[in-house]
Amino acid sequence: MKDKYVNFYLYMVPLMSCMGILLSAFRISDGISFILVYLLFSLVLDLILVMFYAKSFWNKDVAICLFLLIPPLLVGLVNNEFSRRHLTDLLVPILFFIKVSFFSKYWLNKDISEYIKIYSKITLLLSFFLLIIVYSLFSSSGATRLSIFPPLELSASYYLFSNPILFVLSFFLIIAYGKRAQLISAIIVFCVSYRFVNYKMKLVFIMIACFIIAGVTFFISNDPNNISVRRFVYSIGLLFNGDFESINKLSAGRFDEVFAIFSEMEISDFLFGMGNGYTYELMLSSGEMKDVTNAHFTPVGLLSKYGIFYTLFVYYFFLKLLFTSKIKGRADTDKVVYLAVLFLFLESFFSYSLFVVSITPILIGSLLSFKDIKE
Repeated sequence: MKDKYVNFYLYMVPLMSCMGILLSAFRISDGISFILVYLLFSLVLDLILVMFYAKSFWNKDVAICLFLLIPPLLVGLVNNEFSRRHLTDLLVPILFFIKVSFFSKYWLNKDISEYIKIYSKITLLLSFFLLIIVYSLFSSSGATRLSIFPPLELSASYYLFSNPILFVLSFFLIIAYGKRAQLISAIIVFCVSYRFVNYKMKLVFIMIACFIIAGVTFFISNDPNNISVRRFVYSIGLLFNGDFESINKLSAGRFDEVFAIFSEMEISDFLFGMGNGYTYELMLSSGEMKDVTNAHFTPVGLLSKYGIFYTLFVYYFFLKLLFTSKIKGRADTDKVVYLAVLFLFLESFFSYSLFVVSITPILIGSLLSFKDIKE
């Protein structure tokens, strides 16, 4: 029963991730949001996993995480109006480290390579077909730009080593969905992967890069008003302007979020944050004021809610993982997992996704199960 549920959970991850594409499309194009239902279903899946394997997840990182989350919880209960966020702001980060702990043990006796292959096929195929639906929704609603995260971080990393043609397809799908953060992360991961391959593969990588550059140039020059590339062209123009106003527009409100948060924080708030349930007011481009829960720039989002101690713990965990994993010379599967984790980590600097993306703890668990990670 337990093992069957883990298999069910693992195969629900790519399906749920692709479902996020549709939910984002409906929210942006028609203003219809099912995000609460989606988050509740995801939370139930996680809690059932924890219930089945309660004895398997306790370790040092989980204990430290829980300990550091208690002060922000208390601060939030005292200072912030009670809402569901008090609970989710506690459960989401603690469940993340619980899942990392569980999968670090699970993959010790399992081969993740077959799962990576299936996950990559599902997400690539669904992302491709869902793009047609998304384009139709956006065109009918009169939307001027497309900006959605497809779950292609692992797929792109996998096909980079196994199928260059499908990697190129993954890369162009990332461009088509219009998320600049994902595109920048993909380019960085591609450059990092260059040092993990032999000279023959380096030549293949150079050819792939040339083909992508030529394809992107052709695509942009022939259809600059396409809803996928319009934002990229606009961003390049802002980048070359170089003044602060242009950079602020380029950040799509990220600087405004940082300024809004820091304007509300006292020196003492940097210790344990503003607490669970914290929201801040942000002025939209329309001039309206909106209550916002998180900052896109994850370090500031964590700092504002949980404080400096928890933020340092999280980034120490990730940086230690990425810098102490011996990947060069290992099997391609290990390289794929490492690059996918790096991909997801880089993305989190542009969107509050570090604890939210379901595949992340699964891959980190696999990375931790490698025997030659330095302690």
